[in-house]
Amino acid sequence: MAGTADFDDDNHLDIIWRNTATGATVVWYMDGANFRYAAQLPTVTDTNWEIVGRREVRLTLVLGVRKPEELVQTHRDADKTH
Repeated sequence: MAGTADFDDDNHLDIIWRNTATGATVVWYMDGANFRYAAQLPTVTDTNWEIVGRREVRLTLVLGVRKPEELVQTHRDADKTH
């Protein structure tokens, strides 16, 4: 498990999983303790990158304001943040 955050803004923590051998990343969208569905994120094949946090990004939409989460990654061998 790489962390938790409310990725879909439903007031329930969702779980992000990252395979440290392959770089595959998936989010499990949860309803409390109940699994709802999963979404595969783009694979980062350079496994020196690791998820170290998240930040909220506000996007203004036609129908209102949405607050998606953005993952913050860092590279083990360099002073890089993405």
